[in-house]
Amino acid sequence: MVISNDPRAKGPMWMVDHGARHLTYLSRSGGTGVHDEALVTELAAAGCVVQIIAGSVTNLADVRKFTTQATMPIAGVAQMSMVLRDSGFPQMTHEDWMDVASPKVQGTWNLHETFKYHALDFFLLFSSFSGLVRQWGQANYASANTFLDAFVQFRHAAGLPTSVLDIGAMADVGYVSQNAGVMEQFRATAVHILRGQDLLDVLTLSIQQQSQPVSRGKLLDGYVKPLARKGSFATCYEARLSGTKQTYALKILKS
Repeated sequence: MVISNDPRAKGPMWMVDHGARHLTYLSRSGGTGVHDEALVTELAAAGCVVQIIAGSVTNLADVRKFTTQATMPIAGVAQMSMVLRDSGFPQMTHEDWMDVASPKVQGTWNLHETFKYHALDFFLLFSSFSGLVRQWGQANYASANTFLDAFVQFRHAAGLPTSVLDIGAMADVGYVSQNAGVMEQFRATAVHILRGQDLLDVLTLSIQQQSQPVSRGKLLDGYVKPLARKGSFATCYEARLSGTKQTYALKILKS
C-alpha cells in the first residue's frame, strides 16, 4: 500500500498488525526525517518491508513516478498529508492558503488521477474536525478538509472506493499532542481529547466502508455542554455547544 506522507503516525503499525507486509511512503523527506529510521526498524521487526520514496503529493509527476518505483503492487492508499499556516483570515496570504490547501486538495486529486484505474481495496483520506467546527485562524485548513469530505462523494459517484476520517484533537499522537499551547486551548473548551487508540478503533470501520453510495465517516469525540468560562475563546464554544447532549462517548457519524 502507499501512504502519503507522515511516517510517524500510529496507522502503519496498526496496518502491519492487521496483515500488511509491504508499506510504501511518498514523503518529502525521502526517509531522512529524524523519526524515519526508527519507524523502519520497528516495522521491519514486525515483519514488514518499508519503502520510502522522495517526492511531493502535490506534484503529479512525483506521484506517477512513485508508481513505477514502488517494488510491490499498490493495494490501498492512505492520504495523510498535512500543513498548517494559522492566522486570522484578513492577515492570511495567498501563500499561506496554498501551502495548506495544496497537499490536501491538489495532493488528493493527484492520487485520484494516478490510482483511479487501479483495483484498490481502499482509498482512505485523513481529514480534521476543523472542517466541521470552526477553529480560529484555520480558514485555509478548514476549507481543505471540507474538500476531502466532499471528495468522498465524488469518488463514490464514480464507483470508486473511498472513505474519510475527520479527526479531533489527540493527546498522544499528531500535531496537537506536540504543541502544548494548542493542547491547552483545546482543554479549555468542551472538547474531549482523543487517544491514539480511539483512531485505531475506527480504522477498520473506515476501511470496510469504502463503497457505500454516501459514506462520510467522522471521528468526532466528546462535545459536551461546557462550564461557564471567561474569555472569548471559551465563550464562542459555549454559544455553539449549549444544549448539546452531555457525553464523552466516541461518536462515529455517518450520513
